[in-house]
Amino acid sequence: MTRVFITGESLLVGTERREASIASIPSGDYDLASKGIQTRSMDRVSILTLAAATSALEKAGGFKGVDSTDTGLALGTMYGPLDSIHNFDMVSLETGALSVNPALFPNTVMNSTACRTGIHLEIAGPLYTVSNGITSSLDAVGLAYEHIRHGFAVSMLAGGVDEQSYLQARIHKSRFPLVETCGFVVLKAADRFESDFEYVLAEITGFVSAGNDSEHEFPSSLFEKIGDWLRSSGMNSNEIGLVSVCSDSGISESVDWQNALCRNLNYSGPVETLMEDRMSASGIYQIVTALRAKDKLLANGRYHMILNVSVEQFSWLALDVSPQF
Repeated sequence: MTRVFITGESLLVGTERREASIASIPSGDYDLASKGIQTRSMDRVSILTLAAATSALEKAGGFKGVDSTDTGLALGTMYGPLDSIHNFDMVSLETGALSVNPALFPNTVMNSTACRTGIHLEIAGPLYTVSNGITSSLDAVGLAYEHIRHGFAVSMLAGGVDEQSYLQARIHKSRFPLVETCGFVVLKAADRFESDFEYVLAEITGFVSAGNDSEHEFPSSLFEKIGDWLRSSGMNSNEIGLVSVCSDSGISESVDWQNALCRNLNYSGPVETLMEDRMSASGIYQIVTALRAKDKLLANGRYHMILNVSVEQFSWLALDVSPQF
C-alpha cells in the first residue's frame, strides 16, 4: 500500500457576524467570476465548495502527472443543499409548479455540490458525498486516503462544507457559536510525484472510525484500531505534537473524550478542543489549521492526532507534518 501525502490546502472561514452566535464567509472570499467560472444558476453552497476546491488544487500545482480517470473527490457535508431545496419547493408550493425556475432544479439534488465541483475540475474518477454528522469532512478525507492507499485513485480532493443559512441555523442545535466553514486538501500517492516533493505539506499516516455504542465511553473497537496503528507505525507518544478534539456534545463531554484519547495514546502534551461549531467542516478545519501551524507543532512533535466525536460516530486521523522521504 502506498503512502499518501497532502499537497495543497484551502480554507474559507466565516468572519461576518449575522447574529451574535453565527459567522458567515464574506462574499469576497469566494469570488469565482474573476476565474471565468459561470455561477449564475449555482447555489451558494456549490460556489463555496468550488471556490475552496479550486484554491486547494491551484496551491498543489494541479493534478500534475495524473490522468483524470485516476483523480477523485470526496465531500463531507451535514446539510448539503438543504436551503436550496427549501427555497425551490416553497416557490412551487406558494405559486405553483409552473412558476419554478428549471435552471435551479440541479441545486435540489443532494450530491449536486460534489458533482458540479468534479465537473468543473475535470475529475473523472471516484466522486462521493459523505453525510455523517460532524465527522463528515474528516470521514471524507479518510475515505480519500483509503482510496489512494489501496490503489483505487492516484490523487483526490477531500474536504467539507456547510453553509449557515437561516433555515439550517434554526434546525441545527448547537452548544457552541456557529462558524461557517469550507475547506479542502489535495491528496496524492507518494509514487506519483514528478519532482522532489516540493508540494508536500504533510503525510496522512492513519485513519480509523467506529460507531458510537456508548454515551460515555469510547468503543473498544476504536481503541483496538488505534492500538494496531500505533504498533504498526512504531510511533512513540513523545513524537505527538498536538491532540485536537471536536465533539457535538458540551464542553465537559468534549474534555472527557480528549482525556480518554490521551490515556489511550499515553500522551500528556498539548491538547486543543474546538469550541466553535463548524458543522461537518470541523475535521477539515482541524487539518488545515494544523498544516498552517506546522512550525509550532514541530516544537512538540511530528504527529497531530485529530478526533471527531458525534452521537453516532467516532473518527480519528493521524497527520505527520514532517514526513520522511
